[in-house]
Amino acid sequence: MKLHEHIRRLRMEHGLSQEQLALKLHVTRQAVYKWENEKAYPDIERLVELSRIFDVTIDELVKGDAQFRERIKVRNPLLKNTSFLSSLPYFSITILPVIGPVVAMAVGEEEIKRHGKRALLPQVIFLVLIVVFAMFILTAPLFSFSDSMFMTIALICFSLLFVYTVSAIVWSWLQGIAVLRVRD
Repeated sequence: MKLHEHIRRLRMEHGLSQEQLALKLHVTRQAVYKWENEKAYPDIERLVELSRIFDVTIDELVKGDAQFRERIKVRNPLLKNTSFLSSLPYFSITILPVIGPVVAMAVGEEEIKRHGKRALLPQVIFLVLIVVFAMFILTAPLFSFSDSMFMTIALICFSLLFVYTVSAIVWSWLQGIAVLRVRD
């Protein structure tokens, strides 16, 4: 049985006119008429109200209407949007390096885990370079570098780190934007 037939049958079983049902749902009588004549579908809020009024589940209301079930895909943009969640590990390079991709790999679905792994590599390389640079600075006094040689090496290391950091951020953001453009 299709949704429009369910609504009409349940309305009649409960002894309600289209006008009375419309008043309970805070819609016009014409809206109920359109639902019952398959000219329109109720929105999700009205479905919830219909299920409450008729004491049936939403599933019972729409079960026989495959076309309607396709139209009411309810999305929570933060928890169900794979594109949004898949993009977060890329953007995390500027907020939570390494932590964002690791969390995505630990709790995400397959698609999100895949993007978490892909976003992790440039962030790990970034952290390794910082550690190497810090080790160089900290151990430099142990070597017999002249001040000018130390400054030259430090400047080269810092320049490479800066270029890599900018490149990694730009690449990550471009990847994140590309993932966001893909619709679920």
